[in-house]
Amino acid sequence: MLTVQTLLDHGYRKINTPLVSVDITLPGLVETYQKRVEDDHGVRYYLNVRHTQITSGMSLEILEPHVQFERQGTVVNVQMLQREESLDQVEAYFEEMWTGMGMDYEDGTPAIKSDATFKP
Repeated sequence: MLTVQTLLDHGYRKINTPLVSVDITLPGLVETYQKRVEDDHGVRYYLNVRHTQITSGMSLEILEPHVQFERQGTVVNVQMLQREESLDQVEAYFEEMWTGMGMDYEDGTPAIKSDATFKP
C-alpha cells in the first residue's frame, strides 16, 4: 500500500505547493510527488503520484500514480487506479510498459535496445 512516507523513503519529492480544493463538496488537499526514472542514456519518464486528502465529513486519502510516455510524437497518459499495490509493484508496472512498448526518452530520443542499466 502506498503512503506519503513510502514515497519520500524511495526518493520522490514534492513538486508543487499543496492546493486546497475549491470544490465545496470535497474540500481537501492535493499534492504531487515525483520521481525521475532514468538509465545510462537519459531520463525515461517521470513517475508522479497525486496525493489527495478529503476532509469533509469523512477522512479519505487517495494516492494516484500516473506517468506520461511518448513514442514517435504520440503522447500517452497512464493513470493507475491503485488498490493495494506496493510502490515496488507500481514502479515495475510502469517500467514494464515503457520497456515493452519501446517508448522514447524524455528528450525525444528513441529507446535504445541495449544493456542500459535501470536506476530505480
